[in-house]
Amino acid sequence: MIDRQTITTADLKRLLVDVYRRFKRGLIDAEQAKQETFLLNSCLEAVATAETSERLNTLRDIMRGA
Repeated sequence: MIDRQTITTADLKRLLVDVYRRFKRGLIDAEQAKQETFLLNSCLEAVATAETSERLNTLRDIMRGA
């Protein structure tokens, strides 16, 4: 399993911008752009969910210690 910190939301956003730029330059077609965007957005959602979960756990730990 890949360590979640290996890929960040910032990394995924940069990759999404790259897909957009390649599409606009005609380097990839609409179908390829659609497939890559779908996969990257799925990864982005998963990473964002994991980051949110970590923040919530940190807040719970802080509140329990108070």
